[in-house]
Amino acid sequence: MKLEFKLVIAEDGEWGRLLSNGTWTGMIGKIQKNEADIAINEIIINQERSRVVDFSTTYSTDEMAFAIKKPEAVPTAMALIHPFDTNIWILTIIALFLIPLISKCLLKTKDTYVNMFIKL
Repeated sequence: MKLEFKLVIAEDGEWGRLLSNGTWTGMIGKIQKNEADIAINEIIINQERSRVVDFSTTYSTDEMAFAIKKPEAVPTAMALIHPFDTNIWILTIIALFLIPLISKCLLKTKDTYVNMFIKL
């Protein structure tokens, strides 16, 4: 078609969110300010954005969406303990004490329980 075009990239790297002053960021903002004629990406179509720009026919959809609560900061002293819950820690400690005993019985070694524990 031999058309010339200029590629415009949103400096903030956003798709577009509404600011308190009524303007938009990202690609939606570029279209709103007439700095771009079209935006191509997987931009979520919502009611706020539909008030500012026209969307073409949807070509793909994601039927699954999720959101989680942002976790709070964990003290560095708890960084190793925090990822696992109490049940996991209890089972780990039980296994730590049982494995040397089971190994001693199955292997029929002359090592003491304490020595097997230390080796573990």
